[in-house]
Amino acid sequence: MSQTDDIVAEIRRDLAMAAEVLMAASEAGLRDVALLRQGDDTALARIENGFLSVLEACAFEDLIGQRLAQLQGAAAADSLENGPARHGQGLDQAAADDLFDA
Repeated sequence: MSQTDDIVAEIRRDLAMAAEVLMAASEAGLRDVALLRQGDDTALARIENGFLSVLEACAFEDLIGQRLAQLQGAAAADSLENGPARHGQGLDQAAADDLFDA
């Protein structure tokens, strides 16, 4: 398995955890809505915190999606897994630096 495959696998695990956060917050929110309807005044604060968890997970997913797109673009343009390029071929130092600035 390549380093890129390892990174993508780790990212997928992180996304799965974010999805679990979304599911748990949704389930808890639905329970709290029922409690709020029954007069539980503390349920509203829990619902608000649940929505904050959902927003955090969505922001994380968006950020990771952007990074995956950058990773795929860099890997697809020129595979860097074949060792150093010959003089005058491949990436020069400025292009390599640009990969880290993206």
